[in-house]
Amino acid sequence: MNNAECEAIDKAFSKQTFAKGIILAHPDNHHQNVYFIEKGLLRAFYNLDGKDITHYFFDENNFLVSFPL
Repeated sequence: MNNAECEAIDKAFSKQTFAKGIILAHPDNHHQNVYFIEKGLLRAFYNLDGKDITHYFFDENNFLVSFPL
């Protein structure tokens, strides 16, 4: 990528750090976010009959997108 493309990407994103156990998206959350996991692990889950059901794990150096279902 050239410098202009790198600058455009830098302006479009901001770095955030989240503590372990933080829930990034809730069922009533209608934000559309793109996340890149620099370090750590993220678990995607849903609630079924009062139980957390793990849907997928995202590990380091991966992108994920939050969107309403």
